[in-house]
Amino acid sequence: MSTTNVISAATDFGTALSAAMAGGYVAHLGGGTYNIASPIVINVDSTIQGALGIDGGGARLVSQIFDGSPLIEIHVGPGVDLRYLTLSNFTIEGSGNEGDGIKIVADGNDRWLYSWIIDNVTVQHVGGFGLDMQGSIFEGTVSNSWMNANGAGGAYFAHAKDGVASALRWFGGGFQDNAGAGLTLDQGARDMSVVGATFADNHGPGVDATQGITAVHASNFEDNGGMAVFFQNYTNLSDNAFSTNGPQMLGASGWVTGQANLLNNASNFTSTEPDTTLLARRRHVRHRPARHGRRLPAHRDLRHDGCRHARPHFGHGRSGGDGKR
Repeated sequence: MSTTNVISAATDFGTALSAAMAGGYVAHLGGGTYNIASPIVINVDSTIQGALGIDGGGARLVSQIFDGSPLIEIHVGPGVDLRYLTLSNFTIEGSGNEGDGIKIVADGNDRWLYSWIIDNVTVQHVGGFGLDMQGSIFEGTVSNSWMNANGAGGAYFAHAKDGVASALRWFGGGFQDNAGAGLTLDQGARDMSVVGATFADNHGPGVDATQGITAVHASNFEDNGGMAVFFQNYTNLSDNAFSTNGPQMLGASGWVTGQANLLNNASNFTSTEPDTTLLARRRHVRHRPARHGRRLPAHRDLRHDGCRHARPHFGHGRSGGDGKR
């Protein structure tokens, strides 16, 4: 059974988090500013189930790390079943000299982080990713959290060795002004659903999903670098708004081997220059014969997604469409 501990102002953030994870409880801080002069590294070597972690109560963590190390780093060791981790209600302010803001690794199929939550956490100006999660991390949720102006990108999720990242969810919050993509799925990771997030002014795509992404719904994409969403294999994009004054030339672009569904997405071009943007561009990896002896092109651009009435369905061997409204 989990417990709740209220931590005194004299206890530093790293000590509070380490003790909570070792003791299987959620530490509650009362806000305040914490200068982080050395990385907070937690190695979880035995199975423990919470809820456990930390509620910062609005705490502000100011990085004084200069060697490229992550500010908070959690390693899940071999044979460990770590459940119900919670990190909530704090802000990390980087200098650009540290690495990731928060890095969590369970790099094997013999260990896992299950049913975790990151809520109301902001990471900004760190040198690496705001949030970096790799390996057997599943059934987890990030909610109302922002990853802004980070050097490598906003958030990064990836398989690691034979550890599979899956059943991931991102609700609300967003990614803004990162030097790379807003959200990156890498090394085969693709089981991510995003709802109600904002992707704005990232120097790379809003979403970079090299093996696909389960779904992006009711999210806003504005002025990201080159395109809002890059995907391969498959995706489902619905009720999203794409807006740009120039840099975000494509809403979505991808190579499809499974199927891609676009429904009720809308685009708005805000510049006074001629509008050359497209809502989506889909390429199929190869030609396949179509009905009635015709061959369908592997690449086609469309400017309308059915004006919110028709449902483009990009399946096996079918030509793709780009929508713009």
